[in-house]
Amino acid sequence: MSQTSLVRRCVFVKDRECLVDVDEVPLEVCRLCIEAWKTQVNMIMVRRSVVKALEALPLIELDRMFESGEIELEEYISRRGKILESLRQRTSGRGF
Repeated sequence: MSQTSLVRRCVFVKDRECLVDVDEVPLEVCRLCIEAWKTQVNMIMVRRSVVKALEALPLIELDRMFESGEIELEEYISRRGKILESLRQRTSGRGF
């Protein structure tokens, strides 16, 4: 693509740039590109959801301990605050 030309856009995925630098792209190339893009997007989404689920485990266990009477209200509030602050610090730079 020459420097004076506009950015090429994918005709199938809105707001996605087409990285193929030719005027006519075979449909099979588009299919492969879209499948690769969808796979990448799904991997990121799964990774984020797994991380969030794992981070919630301490809170779930804490809730269970409080509901079963293993810890008192004051200890529950104190521990919950510490867990939430720890999560805030760990996720503040990740963007999710």
